[in-house]
Amino acid sequence: MNGNRRTGVILLVLLLLILFAVKRWDQPGDQKVIKVDSWEEVKRYQYAKTPGLKRAEELHLVRTFDTKIHVPGTGRTLSIDEIWYNSKHVFFFTSIDVPSGFLGAVPNEREVPIVSFQMGLPGDKPGGPDHPLYTLNWMPNEGVIHNGRFYNRATTNPLYKDGMSDVLPQVDEIVLRDVSVSIGGQTIPLPDVTLPIRFDVRQEVTVSVPLKQELRPMDRTIALESLELGTTVNRLYFRFRSPDRSEQLNHLSFTLRSDKGEVRDSNLSRIEAGPNGRHYVEFEPFDKQPAKLELTLHSLWLAGDDRIRFSFDSGTYSRHVKNETDSYREKVGQHIATIKNTDIYLDELYYDDRGISFSVRYEDKEAGKVPRLHLIPETPNDAEMGNNRKLPLTVTATNERGEPGEYGQRGSSSEGTFDMFLDAKFVQASKRIDVTVDRLLYEIAGEWKAACEVPKGE
Repeated sequence: MNGNRRTGVILLVLLLLILFAVKRWDQPGDQKVIKVDSWEEVKRYQYAKTPGLKRAEELHLVRTFDTKIHVPGTGRTLSIDEIWYNSKHVFFFTSIDVPSGFLGAVPNEREVPIVSFQMGLPGDKPGGPDHPLYTLNWMPNEGVIHNGRFYNRATTNPLYKDGMSDVLPQVDEIVLRDVSVSIGGQTIPLPDVTLPIRFDVRQEVTVSVPLKQELRPMDRTIALESLELGTTVNRLYFRFRSPDRSEQLNHLSFTLRSDKGEVRDSNLSRIEAGPNGRHYVEFEPFDKQPAKLELTLHSLWLAGDDRIRFSFDSGTYSRHVKNETDSYREKVGQHIATIKNTDIYLDELYYDDRGISFSVRYEDKEAGKVPRLHLIPETPNDAEMGNNRKLPLTVTATNERGEPGEYGQRGSSSEGTFDMFLDAKFVQASKRIDVTVDRLLYEIAGEWKAACEVPKGE
């Protein structure tokens, strides 16, 4: 079997601390270990943290196991209880024995059993390409204790065809390799585990709901075409129209409510470009098949041809920064422009051994007004990256000789600012720096609603 079919990702069930990406999975309450008195409470915890799991179980898409692995020298057993293998994710629900006194809001990480393994196919060759660590694992201080066992979840991508582009449509078995449990700083290796999965993508259920409705936020049009309700993912298809041909849709924020009381939020959904000018966003699946749905659009993030320009002297850099421990903050407060109901200021310059960081501050003149149009700060992009891809907030810096800048650390804040470092070598070779920020990002905020019924008999 070709090694490219391996996921090769080490699953750190209890240790992963990364919170990124590409999707947000709703989690109830604080992230902490809790103790429950019944198996039903364990399941409620899992359902709340894994949207769609309940419905997948009802449709027999989740495999249950009675696989227990003895952990030598500890008197404990590792159990693989359930696996929900689908076309977007693979969720492993595991449990392990814990001491009777193990419980705390934030338990000592050395006391938490840390389980890891790699997932692949039978016959895979070692050394296949690795995937990045996955962000949907539960954290070290998350989980449920019931009847002396600690229940947790690990997550990775499904297995792919050669080239890592298309998901394998059928998987009969998987192999967990390099299985280990770390307890108190000691890592204990365990044998490989082969598990029947019987995944067939054709078993995943999708109901298509025609919409044919339009939302009109401030002269723009969101033409809703259809909504796909799936066991793995929900997907909203739409088209965007604007009177300004330069305007590009960057982000949509909406809430989808079902008549069953379930709510799905698209706040971190990425807009994907489909064929013939059609777009879609993905969001979490429902646990219950709805009969009616209400969609509320909260905001659009857009970028067009708006830009700002400003300059500052850099000749004093060497006076303020003589060694790597020196730093200097210069409050500027220079008004640059007023664009889209927003006052824009060059707020401050910060000098240290990395170079000079400029900070741009926005003041929303219509804060609290609904609907409203205003600029929003985000992490800026540098010219080399942004101009080629038409990214928003693209920074171009040149000096008095027209030489292009070199860019460093950048970021944004909830206080209405964004900032970027210009590299020290470029700053030292310059007396004046001219900065242009293209494709300013702005938001239309308000509330626009649509409703639909899910066809009966689906």
